[in-house]
Amino acid sequence: MALKVYSIEEKLAVIHVAIIRAREAPRPPGSNAQRHYDILKAIAEDLRGRLELPRNQTLGELHRLLQKMKDAPREGREYSHDRVLPVINTVVHRWPTISQALEKYGEESCE
Repeated sequence: MALKVYSIEEKLAVIHVAIIRAREAPRPPGSNAQRHYDILKAIAEDLRGRLELPRNQTLGELHRLLQKMKDAPREGREYSHDRVLPVINTVVHRWPTISQALEKYGEESCE
């Protein structure tokens, strides 16, 4: 499985297309199609809300490094040591921030 990194804007564009398609389909009240359409709209709202938030420095740095690693040429399935090392160093250096974020995510996902 290849590493894929998508921006919030890219995700929002795909959701927008799905909303347009769902809007064109028959959606009787209470149907699964109406529920699907409502969920797509909720996802779009969540993504738009995330656009307005300031970007976490650690997240931004990891995103850039992962994109750079992904875009680099590679042989077979392995990534170049020169491209993986900055990602590893950032994870090790920023581990307190990453672990706190994951703990907070875990607390929220348990609710």
